[in-house]
Amino acid sequence: MAGGTECRATLPATPDCDLSFPWGAVSDEDLVLAAGAQRLVTGRSYARLAASSDSVKGSASLAYSVLDFTSSGDRADVMFHWYEMAVEQCRIGTRGSLGGVRGLVGSGHRPTLLPNIPGRFLVSVSGPRLVVLVFEGGAWSDTSRADATRRALPLLLAT
Repeated sequence: MAGGTECRATLPATPDCDLSFPWGAVSDEDLVLAAGAQRLVTGRSYARLAASSDSVKGSASLAYSVLDFTSSGDRADVMFHWYEMAVEQCRIGTRGSLGGVRGLVGSGHRPTLLPNIPGRFLVSVSGPRLVVLVFEGGAWSDTSRADATRRALPLLLAT
């Protein structure tokens, strides 16, 4: 609270499709406040595969964010619909699955790691948590993305 009033933030009514992600214009702090989340966990893991001498094909990164709505009822579903609206309006994905996990799946944004290789993402809700996974780099295959999703998601949901 600032000056006796609640801090407020709002989510954009329309996404910015010129950004790497349409939700990229919202700061972490504003996202937590506007979403009504109790906390946000974010991070990124990088890897360079020695099997490839090509730096583009041999690099990979996995960025993640977890919005935790433990005491906010259906807020995770509300936020999922906000992400879905952004994904649909920017035409970068649709409902689907990755590694057996249902959610929003897409690609075609301008990735931060390697601008010439489109990244892929998964936005999924599990109970009171919304998880966003972003896979960038040329070392990812469909199989390795699915495997990473199956391994990372339980760890992220346990945080």
